[in-house]
Amino acid sequence: MKKQSGTSLPEVIILIGIIIVAVVGGMAMYHEAKQWEQFKIDHACVVVEKISPTTNLVTTVSSDGNTHFGTVSDPGKTAWKCNDGVTYWR
Repeated sequence: MKKQSGTSLPEVIILIGIIIVAVVGGMAMYHEAKQWEQFKIDHACVVVEKISPTTNLVTTVSSDGNTHFGTVSDPGKTAWKCNDGVTYWR
C-alpha cells in the first residue's frame, strides 16, 4: 500500500486553531491599544517617567544539580499621569 503524502486531518485542525488564536489575539491587542489611546485623550494623560528596556542573564541550579543559563528581558515601561490622579505604567 502506498503512503499518502500531505497533511493529516489532526495537523490541519491544529493549524486552523493556531491561526484562530493568532487572529483573535491580534484583534484583542489592537482593540486594547485603541482603548488606551482614547483613554489618554479623555483623561489628559502625560508622560512622567520612562524606564529603559533591560536584559539580564540568569543562572539557576535544578534539583538534579544541573546548571541552567537564560535571559530575562523587560521591554521597558512608560508612566502616564492622568487627571484621575492615577499613574498608569504601560
